[in-house]
Amino acid sequence: MKEAKHIFIFYIFSAVNRFRVGDKVRLMDEAVACEVSRIISDKLVEIHDENGFKYTVNIGEIVPLFEGGAYSAEEKTDSPTESIIQNKPEPLIQFFSNTASLFLCAVPENFDSLLNTPYKIYLVNSSEEIILYSLFQSNAEASSYGVLNAGKEIFGGIFSPLKKSSSVFLKLNFIVHSPESKIATRELLVSPEDFTDEKLFHSRELFRKHILSFDCFAKDEIQIPDKDITKLIDHFSPVEKKVRKEKVPSRKRTNEPLLLENEKTVDLHIEELTEDYSHMSNAEIISLQLNHFHKELDTAMLKHYYRIIFIHGKGNGVLRKRIRNELDAMNLKYKDADTSRFGFGATEVLL
Repeated sequence: MKEAKHIFIFYIFSAVNRFRVGDKVRLMDEAVACEVSRIISDKLVEIHDENGFKYTVNIGEIVPLFEGGAYSAEEKTDSPTESIIQNKPEPLIQFFSNTASLFLCAVPENFDSLLNTPYKIYLVNSSEEIILYSLFQSNAEASSYGVLNAGKEIFGGIFSPLKKSSSVFLKLNFIVHSPESKIATRELLVSPEDFTDEKLFHSRELFRKHILSFDCFAKDEIQIPDKDITKLIDHFSPVEKKVRKEKVPSRKRTNEPLLLENEKTVDLHIEELTEDYSHMSNAEIISLQLNHFHKELDTAMLKHYYRIIFIHGKGNGVLRKRIRNELDAMNLKYKDADTSRFGFGATEVLL
């Protein structure tokens, strides 16, 4: 447990690197309160205790004394407690009393403009364990870290889309203080259209309050139904193949390939995503299609699909190019999907 704690704290402060002169801290292995006297380098700081004794320590050997803090790319919040109170809605822990877990909750600042609004992020610990966490926004410098006690909640910060009509990608790292010393990472996507789908909310009351939550303890496991196991056995059995070959002349063939439940086809045509798009500009349409692309891709990766096919159409090639640029940025393999089935209007992603 001690080793895991050191790994986690080193990871947080190497990434955030936000200690300042005057910050209240303590050494990892001691309960003595100290204060930062001088920043020596990005790895070393000088601290002094209440008796005036000074120490030079590695930044990974100290932790902040306050319960949690929120940081942006430009500044550190002067008063974490004051910031939490100002941004905090009614207590969220009451909505999760029946589930012992860690929840990340997202609340739009402006529900009337979902495509452009920032999101207030809260962490709710309804378990009986103490949790150390660090929260980052992908491709941005916005971050938050701290300690979250059992049965408590904390304001994690305000995270904004990096561009107009974009989703917010968050990465949560945490340690659960338990005999198992669980260390976990969750990558989460907050999309504007999620707030209009009641099925994605933990409860109807949270849907009415526009509070979207993610269960960070939940595990996605591959479960292949019996019918698909039978299909796999049938497909790879030489005997069965021979029997099939003999029956081909007397049997109607279909052009539709076998689609198992651990792969998926997603149609990104705008008419499949929304009923009313007449008021949307081309940029807004592309943005909505890309948001849906990211959401489906994340779901496929979490559920361990081995491939996912995106139907984007041929058109002027703008959506196809944007999708493939995103895949290149994520170092994912892809190719043109089966042209006999999709023409040149689909991309197959290999996961």
